[in-house]
Amino acid sequence: MNNLLLIVGSACLSLAFIETGIPFRVKKLFKVKRLKPFDCPLCLAWWLGISSSIFFEKNTLEVIYIGAAASVTAVIINKWIDT
Repeated sequence: MNNLLLIVGSACLSLAFIETGIPFRVKKLFKVKRLKPFDCPLCLAWWLGISSSIFFEKNTLEVIYIGAAASVTAVIINKWIDT
């Protein structure tokens, strides 16, 4: 259950941050093309999943699993919201 919360929480946090428009304003301010991982839901969810699972002291395999599942979940939720 805790892993599921980390996966869905990381995915939702990444989408919420990207939908606020902050990364796009920062890109416009600094006149840069990409602001990875902050403008990509896949990348941001991966890093949030990795960092949150390390923070909660998961083992190495769980860390990779949570990061990967969070990134895929973020993409699925983003596609579901956009349609």
